[in-house]
Order: sequence, then C-alpha cells, then structure tokens
Amino acid sequence: MHISKKQEILCPFRECEKKYSILCSFTSHVSKIHRNCEPAITVKNLENCNTVENSENCSIQEVFAESEESLNNALLEFDDQSNMTVQHEPFKVQYDADVGSKLFIKNVGQFYLKLESKLLLSASTIQYIVTEINNIYGEGQKVARQKLQEFLLAENVSSDKINRIIEEVFNCDLWIQSNNIFNTDYKRKKFYKKHFDYVDPVFIKIKGTQKFFAYVPLQDTLKKFFNDKSLQNVIDLRSQPQHELLKDFTDGKVFRNNTFFKNNAEALQIILYQDGFEIVNPIGSAKKKHKLLAIYMTLGNIPDNFRSHINCIKLVALCKESDFDHKSVYGKVVEDLKIIEETGIEIDKKLIKGCLVFITGDNLGSHGLGGFVENFSTSQYFCRFCHVTKEKFYSNGGSCKMYKSRSIKSYNSALDKIGNKKDFEGIKFNSVFNQLKNYHVCLPGLPPCLGHDIFEGVVAFDLQLYIGYFINNKWFTLKQLNERIENFKYSTEDRQDKPCTITTMNKKIPGGACQIWNFIRLLPLLIEDKIQTTDNEVWLCTLLLSEIVEIICSPIIHTSCLSYLQLIISQYISMREMLFPEVKLRPKHHYMYHYPELILQFGPLMKVWTMRFESKHRFFKRAIRYCLNFINVLKSLSIKHELLQSLVRLGADIRIQTELYEVSTFHIDLYNIDIQKAIQNARLPPLIQQCSRVVVKGTEYKQGYALVLHQDGYRYNIVIGKMCLFLCYEENIYILFEIVENEYIPYINAYKIGGIKSYECHNLHEVLYFKPLHVYTIESMRCIKPSHGFVSHHV
Repeated sequence: MHISKKQEILCPFRECEKKYSILCSFTSHVSKIHRNCEPAITVKNLENCNTVENSENCSIQEVFAESEESLNNALLEFDDQSNMTVQHEPFKVQYDADVGSKLFIKNVGQFYLKLESKLLLSASTIQYIVTEINNIYGEGQKVARQKLQEFLLAENVSSDKINRIIEEVFNCDLWIQSNNIFNTDYKRKKFYKKHFDYVDPVFIKIKGTQKFFAYVPLQDTLKKFFNDKSLQNVIDLRSQPQHELLKDFTDGKVFRNNTFFKNNAEALQIILYQDGFEIVNPIGSAKKKHKLLAIYMTLGNIPDNFRSHINCIKLVALCKESDFDHKSVYGKVVEDLKIIEETGIEIDKKLIKGCLVFITGDNLGSHGLGGFVENFSTSQYFCRFCHVTKEKFYSNGGSCKMYKSRSIKSYNSALDKIGNKKDFEGIKFNSVFNQLKNYHVCLPGLPPCLGHDIFEGVVAFDLQLYIGYFINNKWFTLKQLNERIENFKYSTEDRQDKPCTITTMNKKIPGGACQIWNFIRLLPLLIEDKIQTTDNEVWLCTLLLSEIVEIICSPIIHTSCLSYLQLIISQYISMREMLFPEVKLRPKHHYMYHYPELILQFGPLMKVWTMRFESKHRFFKRAIRYCLNFINVLKSLSIKHELLQSLVRLGADIRIQTELYEVSTFHIDLYNIDIQKAIQNARLPPLIQQCSRVVVKGTEYKQGYALVLHQDGYRYNIVIGKMCLFLCYEENIYILFEIVENEYIPYINAYKIGGIKSYECHNLHEVLYFKPLHVYTIESMRCIKPSHGFVSHHV
C-alpha cells in the first residue's frame, strides 16, 4: 500500500532496519534474507508502522488485509513462497473472533490438503498424523486445565466459577473445533470440496464395455482458471499477432487465419495434449496393465513462461489404454468444446467463448487422434502433413521433394473411398474433433514435436553414425570421448541435462531430448582439438545438423529465415543419404523437411513441443508410488490431482516475476570513469539500486554470463556483452555490459570471446535475446555456444 504511493517502509522483522520503496526489492529481501531465520520470525508491532516521511499510524487492516480473504492470501504467500514460520505478536487493535476462527480453520484445512495433494501422503498416514497431534494436544490441555484451576484457586475463586471459566475458555479452543471438522478422511475431503475451488472428476462409462474413464469437466476447469490466484493478473484474452516476426503460436497462420478468433477478439485459446504413459515400472511384470492415456489442457491466453509450468497444465481425462475408445473418450471432450465454442461459459457475469487451437502429442498419439495410420514401419502413407508414400520417399531424389499437402478436402475424399479397406491414403477413420466448426486435424491442427522428431529421432540416430565414423577414422577413441563428456566443465544449466556417455552397441545416442540437445550443441567443444580436417564431409554434415537444430529451437524466428532453413534441411538430407547410403533415412527425416512450413503455421516449434506436458506425468507416477492403491487407479489419481489444483488455486503457486538478490544502494562514484559514462548515457532514474543477480520470469541473470545485444547479420556482426552489474528501479532491470570483441568460428559453430571494447548499460527488455550464454574455456580460448540461432532479424 505504502510502496505503491512511493513511500519508504521499514522491514517488519526484528533487528532488521532496511528501508524499501520498491516492491520487488522488498519482497526479494523478505524471501531471501528472512527465509530461514531462527528462532521463528516475530513481526514488529505494526501499530507504530510509519513511513520515513510521514508518521501516520497504520492499522493492521491497512497493512495486511481488509477482509478474511486478503488476510488468508497474505498468509498463504508467506507460507508457500518463503517457507517461513511467522509468529505474530498481539496487536493492539480490535480482533474479530469470527473472522479469526474461520481463517484458522481454513489454514488447518490447507495444511492437511497440502499433506495429501502436494506431499502425496496417503489417507492412512494423514489420519495417523491427525490422531497423534490430537493426542499430544489433549495431553497439553490437561496440564493447562490443571494449572489454570490451581491459579484460580490461589486467587480464591469459587469452584463453580472455576469450572465455568475453564469450560468457557477451552470450549473456544480453535484446535478442538477444527478437530471435529478434520478428524476423518471423509470429513476432510468434504471440507476441501466445499470451501476450496475443487472440480470433482466424473466417471463415464466407455461404450460397449463395463469400463469407465475419469473426466474432469472442461467447462468447470476453464472457469476455475479465472479463480486461480496464481494467474489472476496474467490471463490476457486479447492477442496481437505479428506477421513477420514469429514469437508464439498466435503469430502462426493456423491462429491468424482462424475465423473464430477473427470474429471473437476476446476468446479462450484452448490447447490440448494427449499421450500414453506407464505409471509402474515399464519393464516390470505389470507393464501395460496400468498404462494410462492422459488428456491435458492449458490456455494460450497465459504467457508462455506460465504455460510451460506443470501447475498451469490441467487434467481433462484419464483412461486405461487397454479400455480406450476413440468416440467415447474424445467424444466427451468434443461435447464440451462445442458448448464452449458455440455458447461460451460464464465468467464474472460475462459469456466468454473459446476455441480449440491445436492438439499436441507425439507422432503415434497424433496419428491415432487424427484418424491416420499408426504403423510407420509398414504403412505406405506415413505422414499426416502430406501424401508422400514410402515408395516415393525412398526413390532417387525423393527424400528432398515437396509432396501435395493434406487438406480438409483430401481428408474427406479419402474417407469416402475407404469402403471395406482398413485405410485409404493413410486415413482410417474420421476424427471426432473434426465435428468442431473451427478446428480440423488437417488445417493443420496436429503440430509436430521437435523433441521426438529431432532430438530423439534424427539427431539421436544420425549423430551415432557420425561418431562411429570419427572413431573408425582415428579422430578419437570412444574412451577419450566418454572421458571428455564426464570431465567437461559444464555450466550450471548444462549439468541439469548432462549428456550420457556413448557405447558403440547402441543404434542411437542415449538420453532424453534435452540431454541429446546438449550433446550436439557441445560436441564441437568436446572434440575441438581432435578435428583433423575442417572440410571433412561428415564433420560438415554434423555442423549442418547442429545449425538446423539451432534455428528450429529459436524462440523468435523471422519469416525471412524460413527459406534458408528449407535450403539447409534439403542439403543435410542429401548429404546424409550420400554419405551413409547403407543406412536408410527414417520417416522423421521427412517430418523435418516440413518444419519450415510448420513454423509458419504454428510459430516457433519450441512453443508447441510436448516436453513440458510430459513432465506432468511425473505427478501421477509419484502419486501412485506413494499411495500404492491399484484398486481404482483412475479414481485415486484424478481426485488426488484435483485436490492439488484446489490448493494451487488458493495462490500456493504464486511466482514472483522479478526476484532481486542482495539489494543495496547504488553509488556511481565507486566505479571508473568509463562505467560512469555508460550509466549516465542510459539516463537511469535517480533512485536506482544495485543487486548481485536477478531472476526474471524464471531465467537467472548473473555476473560473467553473456547476452546478445544487437545483430546486423546472420551469425556475423553480432554485439555480445558480458553482464557485470545489475541495477533496478521498481520493475525495471538495467544491466551494465562489458562489450567484448567476438569472432565467429565456423568449424566449431561458436563465438570466440576477446577483450573488452567498451561499456554499455541497457534495460533488460531491450536486449535481442533473453537467454544468458555461458562462457566456456577450451584450453586458452574463451567462447560461447548458443543453444539456438540468432534469427529474429531479416536474413
């Protein structure tokens, strides 16, 4: 309240005299400095809270809350973001016992809800905790009763009055009242469903069987999106597509050409994902017995950094894969989508319509959902984007040709010609999603996943061929390569997805998509001194694949770069086919050929890939591992998930967009004249502060890392700055950069870093690419190796 009026406030914790006038600085200070204070933190008496300039008394209602709800939110934020135990001193203000009682009971409910849904304790374990806490508390009460009785007797209070006083005091005990509400599992769940934003899963019978699948009503889930305190200020129903610069799916043709979004400026942009996964050991005796098919949903109306968070990915349906029926399961989803598309849902007394934008998934799942053939090894038509056949693809020069694209008309024509055949032109049946007015699987509506196609497909198999070639030609030994993989000085980010060691027995590079991505990116640095000839065709092919990966993975792509991407993909496939004719190309090589057009359709493919959705599976795997209840897996998991979502909607997942560390007053005269000039040229606000590092939207910025500031050409004429000082004012972050000499080194596809040329100070929002770049040291050379290409400008 006071900060919003540009007034300074004192830190409310004991023995801390820090003063703040910037909200993000204050919240960062509280979160980081007072996170683990021992003993428990005591809030200063806020009755004497004064601003530095104005000594008006502040009431507790002004400082913390004006209602039960806002006070509840304040406590939740401290508990979930800072993990702090806050113990309040008695305030010298009027206390509303009724509000306090309700708030206490709600907080107890949130505590038990967190144990069950977030920490995934079983119902029996929670019941044991409840019982033991109450037993311990009961023993404490006996002692308190006895002491109180002794004290009153010593004060010559009559026995009748003593009994009345004791009964009156202990009957008001909030813990005893809460125990009557939470003492059984049934009562606890009843409380969660009544008082929190819980969406109750329904169990729908699968047609022609006695089996059921779990369905979380889509309309209810969308309504609850707007009640989620973690997302209250980030949902944007309006989009502003760009035509040349592709930043998100809203810039792609699929969204821009959709008549629904043209006619409904404020509409829900619904994104679905489907995938099958094992919840038990996939190589154990119970494999496939409990394999599930999951359908998830998120909204394109929230920023991509929120959209990728697993708590913003909602459950739509869970079904055992062995019981799955296309029309029964997907049909129910389509039924709700029709209502949302045609009628809309009521949000804040206003009808808001929504439309399905696309459905993402791996190739097998997307083909099954779209009615296409799912056997990629034997089927003639293996592509959902065009009419290529295996015969044409493997013919002379057939791998680099563009074939007739699939369309709604060709899809319907194939359906008419199926007759008694299993499929016609790769289509088996009409997908129920085609019943929607503004969606069709051939618009296109099933984007590719570069994690499966590129990293776990093309890169994994082809890179294994190239490494085998280098080993056979004595560039290095397998042992030398594995030693370098193990001993390389990775950045903190690289270590999270450190590449796996290689074995010659495998047909592909081992590891997940991100591990393989790191491996192809860092391979030139790992073997830089072992490269015998820089014009070796296999090495050039490796670099070409690395360049393709960089462009495809770019978060921002200018449309002028797509023709160049098409060219180098054609060159790569031709070289790969020529250098290793004995090893056939895979269907995923063909899918990669479609990527330039698909980027134009869906925007940067990093924004539609499935890796973040797949991370959602971990919740269900952990939940079943902890509860060990396989009697009704669908019911157990869907209820457990919706309980977690009800906790999240309370604000338990609120994330600070900007976090500042070790904030202090900035004194410009402590720095040399060059730095002073750079800061003065930036014309910063007068009340600027400095900090040691910054986290913005989940990305950490710290000293020593580099950022790309300007770009005048593809790969060359790039301005690189090393971060050396962080300055902040309100929500604005300014960074002082050391502008360093740099030279592009083609044979390792990296930038060599030289000495300091000058200093520049820029707002973080002005830099060309937001992702910090680690500076690697290879013998005497310092260099940076970007994870994506710099293709946001005209090529």
